[in-house]
Amino acid sequence: ECVRGMCLALALLPRAKRPGLSASKHLASLKSMSIGLAGGALPTFLRHNVAGLRVDCVEIDGTVVELAMKFFGLAPDDQLKVVVQDALELVQQTGDAAYDLILIDVNEVDEEAAMEAPPVTFFSQPFLSAAARILAPGGVLCYNVLCSSRPLFTRIIQRLQVIFANRVFFLQSSSADIDSNYVVFAQRSDAAPWPPCKEDLAALAEQLEQAVPAVKTFGLPSRVLQQFALPLPMRAPP
Repeated sequence: ECVRGMCLALALLPRAKRPGLSASKHLASLKSMSIGLAGGALPTFLRHNVAGLRVDCVEIDGTVVELAMKFFGLAPDDQLKVVVQDALELVQQTGDAAYDLILIDVNEVDEEAAMEAPPVTFFSQPFLSAAARILAPGGVLCYNVLCSSRPLFTRIIQRLQVIFANRVFFLQSSSADIDSNYVVFAQRSDAAPWPPCKEDLAALAEQLEQAVPAVKTFGLPSRVLQQFALPLPMRAPP
């Protein structure tokens, strides 16, 4: 459910909101980094449903890559690349404004940790600063977060707010048994007004459905209206 919600990040990109040409054409030639592979469902979906989008997958475990290719249909090509490397290192090594979109869906190895996904190191100040640096203006950093501690979740949201100048919001799962699951969005500053309202975001999700018909089954407009949450603005680092 939350992985599908991450597709909303496409609707936030400045190119997708330009007038004139269709949003689908504006999404072409965009570059995305997908951190955490698992079966490869998210990058494969993006590769085959967003024409022209380049997807660079980063996975630390080569065995995961082999299994995804053997059993889940992952098929790297010119538009879908797979890099076996620690993403924490790779982001630090990447040039400025290299990506329009960074998607993070990584599980914590320690199953007893309050932050089950992603590991808290993906919210460290060095990583967040590097992620913001490699995003193009208006680019979006998106996380699938599973956190059973509300105070900890608040702290990581505050860290994002500091780095991304308060341009942060999230969707919270409406399911009673997974109420600690969130999709978190942070946007590198551009000319668009902030904060957004859920009605405007739902309208952007509807535009995305027109540009990428495959996302219609995800119900993004209704999910935005039901699950959107905007944190209080931060005025100082936590």
